[in-house]
Amino acid sequence: MSPCEDFFLFSGGNWLKNNPIPGYASSWGPRNLLGDRTQATLRQILEEAAANTSAEKGSNLQKVGDFYASGMDSAAIEAAGPAFGP
Repeated sequence: MSPCEDFFLFSGGNWLKNNPIPGYASSWGPRNLLGDRTQATLRQILEEAAANTSAEKGSNLQKVGDFYASGMDSAAIEAAGPAFGP
């Protein structure tokens, strides 16, 4: 395609072809890819921290792992129910 016909497709057509807009998004760009990659990296860090049973007690790794694991324990959360008031 010539830049005189459609400069948008000429300049970004290859990127658009290789990075289609996902069904859940109304727009898509490099910022979205960076955000997705950051979320995946954070999830991996948190899951590894939660699975690390040899982390030193009181260490940041142990605290982060315990906090994440407690938030992901949906059975315990459901069993506890809502806690309102004193």
